[in-house]
Amino acid sequence: ASAGGRRVRMNNPDPPFNTKKLRLAVAHALNKEQILKAAYFGFGDATDQKYPRGHVWYFDDISGPAYAPQKARALLKESGYKGEAIPITVRQGEDQETEAAVLQAQLKEIGINVKIDLVDFGTYVARQRAGEYAFLFGGTSLDPDPAMAYAQDLVCGDPRKRTVNIEGYCDKEMDALLKRAVSEINPKQRRLLFRQVVQKVVEDVPFIPIGYAPRFFTLRDYVKGFTTNSEGEFRPWGGGLNYAWLDK
Repeated sequence: ASAGGRRVRMNNPDPPFNTKKLRLAVAHALNKEQILKAAYFGFGDATDQKYPRGHVWYFDDISGPAYAPQKARALLKESGYKGEAIPITVRQGEDQETEAAVLQAQLKEIGINVKIDLVDFGTYVARQRAGEYAFLFGGTSLDPDPAMAYAQDLVCGDPRKRTVNIEGYCDKEMDALLKRAVSEINPKQRRLLFRQVVQKVVEDVPFIPIGYAPRFFTLRDYVKGFTTNSEGEFRPWGGGLNYAWLDK
């Protein structure tokens, strides 16, 4: 099963990504399949929503910004971007460094100057929580309930003390919509409300879903009891490394 969701997180409250047209320009400039191919050896499936295609909470009748360089250039011109370097915070590690290099090249094609800022894991996390970054690659998980999946990403919070809403996105209309969706008990009405949530995410572009790539584990034959979940997590609840033992 596909796992290991990837997305581009943008710092919504602060320049330069407090401008929606710039966020949208970036979304239209990214060739997601190319990013996945380079960083994950050809494995993975692109998506334009938080959930992967085929998931029960993926909406087939909603399309996110597609790869369209010409449209990206037009939006970039309208955004007021002046060619200044935009730093992308990158955690040291092969996958993120590759992802960032491909993104840098793709955005250069439409006229955005990206500077790669390579940092250690502690700095990477600290910058996210303080909202002290422009944009970066981050993960996402397949929460079975969309209430958890979208609320943690989209509900307004303290922009300088971010623990879940890393993008710092804040929209009162979205807050009200999520409140209704989370409390709705009728399945059909609940689905309609979350459809509106997804549509608004597509329109506001607080983040850019990239796709889901599988995780692989290589184990000696004497490692017993190692199981993972549908997301391929190393230490999922009730399984993974914490429940493995060595039979030797």
